[in-house]
Amino acid sequence: MTDRDALEPLRVGVALLAEARRLDPERFAWRSEPYEFVADVPAIDLLTGSAGARAAIESGTGFEALFAAWREHCAVFAGERREFLLYEP
Repeated sequence: MTDRDALEPLRVGVALLAEARRLDPERFAWRSEPYEFVADVPAIDLLTGSAGARAAIESGTGFEALFAAWREHCAVFAGERREFLLYEP
């Protein structure tokens, strides 16, 4: 990696999970144990904020709509937090 600003770690992580599932669907499984003391929500849903990533990976339909929604959410949040920042980003 030569340009750290170009890397989208969440996109890479989701793509790696999708590829792992595609390569070995018989052995691939979502974590079923409680995560962060939460037992009724899969760990991947907690980590990504919803069931969207898990559903996209399981359906194999692609992630562009999911990533677009995440980008929109991040843009809204960036605007909301601006007034609280001590320094310009």
